[in-house]
Amino acid sequence: MKKVVLFISAALAAFVMASCSQEDAIETEVSKNKVISFSAYINRQSRASDATATTLQSANLKVIAYETDATPWASYNVTDAQQTLFMGSIDASKVISTMNVSYSGGWTYSPLKFWPGNDGKVSFFSYNGTGLVTKMGANAGAGAAPNIRVLVPDAVADQKDLVAATLIDQSESTNGGQVNFTYKHILSKIGFKAKTSSDVSSSGITSVVVKSLKIKYKASTLAAVGYYTFPSANGDDGSWYVATGTYHTTAGETLNTSNVSLALDGTTLTQLNDDDKFLMLVPQNVVKGDLLMDITYTIAFGADTHDISLTGVELEAIASPMLQNTQYMYNLIISANAVAFGTMSVSAWQDGSGIDQGV
Repeated sequence: MKKVVLFISAALAAFVMASCSQEDAIETEVSKNKVISFSAYINRQSRASDATATTLQSANLKVIAYETDATPWASYNVTDAQQTLFMGSIDASKVISTMNVSYSGGWTYSPLKFWPGNDGKVSFFSYNGTGLVTKMGANAGAGAAPNIRVLVPDAVADQKDLVAATLIDQSESTNGGQVNFTYKHILSKIGFKAKTSSDVSSSGITSVVVKSLKIKYKASTLAAVGYYTFPSANGDDGSWYVATGTYHTTAGETLNTSNVSLALDGTTLTQLNDDDKFLMLVPQNVVKGDLLMDITYTIAFGADTHDISLTGVELEAIASPMLQNTQYMYNLIISANAVAFGTMSVSAWQDGSGIDQGV
């Protein structure tokens, strides 16, 4: 997986976004007088819809932190009376306002913060500013991490890659004063591939071209809102609560902007959706028929062409429930008279199990 690595030197350093698998040299800048300053190094990305250096810099980072003195986070009782943030602010109704870290030739924020004395502990929570988060709230209890309310838009172009990170019990002496934050994708991602049903290269078929792939949501089934609670321990995943009452709805959106030609060997899978047109969803149960597909493709026998259109095809269920930080690919098998579903692959962000499907 490639990584996006951010550094917050002298106090808060080296944010890492786990994405793909390549990692380059690390740069560190040391500030004086224990000031928490920001610098950034960000690796390249492979998918247009994934968070990148450009999207992080343009969308800014949202950061909050709790100072717990000598008390470990797991034992820190986050009560109403104690909810004073080291970074960010909180009101009487437990609504949190994050510290905004913006980029202009370097990461900047105001007011500057300093590491607490006596090697006091600080726990950090962060996400990227994509516009998907409508509210951040505090939870009460020992080691209770905050949560964010996430609203995923219907339009695929507005479904941004949301990443989040947690780093617990950091101090000035931890890693030489550097806080290494690992960002993870927290939504689920859906894409589409296709292949021919068999090797047709010697059958007289000269081309198979997918002209249009349109996906629709079944009314009042897939939730558009969810609440993500940050993990309370380093390395753990956060948890999702899927809200009811706000659902995805659309008359259909085309996921490819140009024709897609398939290999004729019956084995090569070709991606149909554009790189910036993966579906992003709050992780939840997706049963058969929650997603509907319209597809148009052309099979050519030399100069003789046949257009085939299928509408309202019910897509099969996805592993229940969908997992965060996981990409699901529908593999369409196209023949001269039908489209079937082969093994669903789960990959790219994090591996999972496949599922056989058919129409």
